Amino acid sequence: MSYLFPFIVPDVIAPVLTGLDLWDPAAEKLVLGTALVESGLRRSRQMGGGPARGIFQMEPATFKDIERYLLKPGKLDLRARAAKNCIGDPFDFGELAGNDFLAAAFCRLKYLPDPHPLPDPDDIEGLAAYWKRTYNSPLGA
Repeated sequence: MSYLFPFIVPDVIAPVLTGLDLWDPAAEKLVLGTALVESGLRRSRQMGGGPARGIFQMEPATFKDIERYLLKPGKLDLRARAAKNCIGDPFDFGELAGNDFLAAAFCRLKYLPDPHPLPDPDDIEGLAAYWKRTYNSPLGA
């Protein structure tokens, strides 16, 4: 397992989710699970030279979609919290590769438009299905 594993939840994911006012046990497990399945907490750039960046392997189009989501009415406070709680420029896609705080924030924000409630934090299959539907898509690998 990656050297990041023991530190990623208490040092990155939990503080970021708390700063966004989006922490709960299911969200924490969902974000951690996303990093584990997307990159194994090892890669900050997509293998094979693809466009995805960060330990959550987010692509530029997804990043832009989240930026647009944060400009919608009623989301500006969330946008301000994202800016306040991320190190560096929170709206620079290039920072995802080396900024786990920004990457964790945008990972959680990717799930917000989904209308379904988060599964129970102990429902691993439910969390996996939520990831597949919302983050990876039915067409993803």
